Amino acid sequence: MRKLQKGDLLEVTIDKLVSGGEGLGKVFGYPVFVPGGLPGDHGAVEMVSVKKDYGRGLMVQRWDDGPTRVVPPCPLTESCGGCQWQHLDYSAQLENKRALLIETLSRLGKLPEVELENWVKAPLG
Repeated sequence: MRKLQKGDLLEVTIDKLVSGGEGLGKVFGYPVFVPGGLPGDHGAVEMVSVKKDYGRGLMVQRWDDGPTRVVPPCPLTESCGGCQWQHLDYSAQLENKRALLIETLSRLGKLPEVELENWVKAPLG
């Protein structure tokens, strides 16, 4: 694969959410962070930043929505940016918050994810 450049259009499927509310997909193993992307979203992403180990892109066309995507309750969600997960089903928001906490404790605290799965309870809605 040739080296990616700013402005390249890539076909990306979002695999998971990361802290900060961005979606993460991979293209040939190269991580691409996509604001507003949700797990299962699939579409064309324009690269806006290309670094050695990761890139950032904007979803310019979404061909398929992830299964947890909903219509946000606030009409200003996309332009405001204050509520990063309003387009995510509420029960999926809770599940993803738990998953992010487990991942963070595992990475920073060097705690085994298997044990954290038992220790970290589901957030109360």
